[in-house]
Amino acid sequence: MADYVPRRDGLFDEWLVAFTRFAETHGVALGISPAQLADLVGATGAWQVAYQGHHRAQFAARSAKAGKDGRRGDVESLVRQFTRVMQANKNITDALRADAGITIPDRTLTPLSASLVEETKAPLLLLDWSQRERVMVHFGHNPSNEHRNALPEGMLLVKLWCAMGGIPNAEEDWRFLDDCARSPYVHVLANSEPVTVAYRAQYVDRRLRRGPFSNPVVVTVTP
Repeated sequence: MADYVPRRDGLFDEWLVAFTRFAETHGVALGISPAQLADLVGATGAWQVAYQGHHRAQFAARSAKAGKDGRRGDVESLVRQFTRVMQANKNITDALRADAGITIPDRTLTPLSASLVEETKAPLLLLDWSQRERVMVHFGHNPSNEHRNALPEGMLLVKLWCAMGGIPNAEEDWRFLDDCARSPYVHVLANSEPVTVAYRAQYVDRRLRRGPFSNPVVVTVTP
């Protein structure tokens, strides 16, 4: 026989309030003592205080996460801009790159099969639009775990493409978004109305040969 007490907290809260009101109205006539009724009313009140506090804590945690992710996206965008400028400077050395913790070019050239980029599975895409007016595009062979999401062997970067309004019918309606050597990429939309965006990606090998496109992924972002 199923338990009459709901398991889910939300349903339990509604049921408990109704049960307590019933007990206050009919409990004494049905054999519940005033002391027992007072205990029930007090316990119900304590539950509701704890339950509402739990909801407030959850909301605060979601807000804090959104704020944290937004700040990370802002500073990471600046870091990548600065890194591109430094990497392009002829005075930078590998020692300075190591001190800065940025990519040191691999100068050990090994034969690279022309078919490698074609045989490498296209990157997977995982979108996070929890921040307002932006989409964080995770890409790679393991986009759900950035600690295990390095570029496949022989690949130099990932080309990201987007299309406003969803998956387009014409190939020329895809718009190049950016070349990315590291996931994720933060796409700032700054939209004042709901907007639907499609994304796709492809690997590029060290000889700048392009691989196949990924399956497109679509998201609708509200302001």
